[in-house]
Amino acid sequence: EFGISVLRRIHNEGRHRQRLFSDAGVSDIAEYAEYCTEHKMKILPRVLVVVDEFQKFFEGEYDKISMEAEKIIKIIVKEYRKFGINLILATQTVSQYDSKIDLGDIGNRVAFAWNASDGHLIFKGHEPTEWVVNVGDCIYNKRGGAEDSNKPLRSYYVSSKHLRPQLKALYNRALQD
Repeated sequence: EFGISVLRRIHNEGRHRQRLFSDAGVSDIAEYAEYCTEHKMKILPRVLVVVDEFQKFFEGEYDKISMEAEKIIKIIVKEYRKFGINLILATQTVSQYDSKIDLGDIGNRVAFAWNASDGHLIFKGHEPTEWVVNVGDCIYNKRGGAEDSNKPLRSYYVSSKHLRPQLKALYNRALQD
């Protein structure tokens, strides 16, 4: 219930930004930033929402909350990126929820080690498992799992000792912008 309340708030923010952009006669966050600069207005910050274990919305019965979460997630993913609202959906597994989650709407994907039952969903039938050998190896795909867009990467690791200072530095930087 807390998760759906956050999604509702983000949905409302998206509708608010949609009205602002329409009134300004612009179509995306970059054009709106230029508009704000020209009119000496405060520039809207980008919004990044991270939903860890997002499949929890869809566990058990497909109830009212699950249906609302699915609807709002689709709207955020398909429409709100242009308004500076982005969503990161993280999970350990997707295969048991593939009938409830449409991965086709998610263009940018990062996959670390995955189960065989998940690979065909993430990568549209092909699995570049040979590229994920060490801890931190991952595949980045910016075209909805298309085979020709797989890019092997190595993730950046921050120990728990250094995590808080890193987050504080990011927070302070965000306050300056």
